[in-house]
Amino acid sequence: SSDYEPPLRANAYGLGLWICDDGTYYCDGTGGQFLIVEPRTDTVVVALAEAGDTVTVARCLRDLL
Repeated sequence: SSDYEPPLRANAYGLGLWICDDGTYYCDGTGGQFLIVEPRTDTVVVALAEAGDTVTVARCLRDLL
């Protein structure tokens, strides 16, 4: 679906991670799997899901982040 909007705005990609301007980095996988690391607040978020795509989980994470 074209209404997908990622939970974080990445500006670079390297070593399998998306890297954001604020220092946050993350990776996402099929079915709504996410690993998000927020070094400024020592926060790590892991989401394991078995959705048809990442859209549903991304929307939930966006509300939390």
